[in-house]
Amino acid sequence: MATKLNFVSCVAWVRQGVAKEIPDRIQLTQEEIRSKIESDRQKFKELKSSNQNEHMETDESSSQVDRNDEDRQIIDRYNLDDYDDDDNDDDFFVPDDTAADTYLNREQNYSDDEEEKDDFRIKPTDNLLLAGHVEEDSVSLEIKVYNKEDGVYVHHEIYLAAYPLCFQWLNFEMENEKRNLVAVGDMNNDINIWNLDVVDILDPVAVLSGHKKSVLDLSWSEKASNILASVSADKKCLLWDLKQQTVVQTFDQFKSRVQSVSFHPLETNILLTGDAKGHAKLLNYQSLSIKDWKVCQNEVEKVAWNPQEPYMFLCATSEGWLYGFDCRNDNSPLFGIKAHDEMISGMEFSSANNGCLMTTSADQNVKIWSVSSKEVKSIQTIQPNVGIILSMSANPDHSNIFAISGDNVGENIKILNLDTYPAVKRQFNLC
Repeated sequence: MATKLNFVSCVAWVRQGVAKEIPDRIQLTQEEIRSKIESDRQKFKELKSSNQNEHMETDESSSQVDRNDEDRQIIDRYNLDDYDDDDNDDDFFVPDDTAADTYLNREQNYSDDEEEKDDFRIKPTDNLLLAGHVEEDSVSLEIKVYNKEDGVYVHHEIYLAAYPLCFQWLNFEMENEKRNLVAVGDMNNDINIWNLDVVDILDPVAVLSGHKKSVLDLSWSEKASNILASVSADKKCLLWDLKQQTVVQTFDQFKSRVQSVSFHPLETNILLTGDAKGHAKLLNYQSLSIKDWKVCQNEVEKVAWNPQEPYMFLCATSEGWLYGFDCRNDNSPLFGIKAHDEMISGMEFSSANNGCLMTTSADQNVKIWSVSSKEVKSIQTIQPNVGIILSMSANPDHSNIFAISGDNVGENIKILNLDTYPAVKRQFNLC
């Protein structure tokens, strides 16, 4: 019997003050819950079977290697072939006695205990932290509440039918009301949009269908709030009109899977992408112009704009290199540095500290950098002990707070406070 998995594949923050203080709550019967879980279980089994069949076809026919390799590397990254690989044919837990489960028993109301009521209430000073959690026989989106004074706890969760690969928070208007939403890209082809202000929700509020393979990254800009960008293993970048829930622009000039996408912080018609052939592309979805940089011979895993120097972008690679470029010219990189021993899995700037960049890697290390167009300087190396680091997100309200996740069964998610590292405090004059 293979070892069960327990990892968090992706994390994302929700800023303070947007969540409902008292979330809505759907009243469900036990039969509705069981039916939904069984439906997701079946979808999950079909997806897993399809991926296994593609792997077998790849072994039998070399002509299919390129086609199947796109999804194959995702499966290998998370060791999904070994997931639940035992005699039990059920991939999702379906409860036999929902009355014995306090979460599934919808007849049970919250008690009058003041502490429990306070935990359910989301305060204006709280952030939400979203975590894509795979644990033994369940896949879920955990909605956690974080407060610097009180720590973090799980508020509620949403059951998912496939491994989540990326999150993008959306504060988008639906039905004449701004909603607190998250778009989830996963190993299925669709993008599911969930309402974070509803507890016990069973279905997404919208499904965006257009990609043919796994959705690997998402980007949204509040300056163009009706537009969502997505990239996929199908070698495409799609732009979605969220109001109409349709594709309004397709970029298909890629030779391999597109792994990262980011809206420019000021120019809302500009997108930056990174692909598995080592290219970074600047896409203008108004003029339809494309600018291309050959970054490396391996894969570009992550791209990011420097918010303090918005003409500057960074690329992180599958071999652990970090490159900086000036988008105004086609010259060689501003810098290139071997930042990690293995693939860089996360790269984000602090929300406020000038030039403060955090990178995470499959080498299980976190590094803090001081970055400008003139230099990149290593400030701190951290070993957070969350295993292979799979995802990272910078808190939008607390510039010193980052969340990271990994595949350590004992501790797969951790919040890092840069205030606790003297070298970082000195470099960025942290309070």
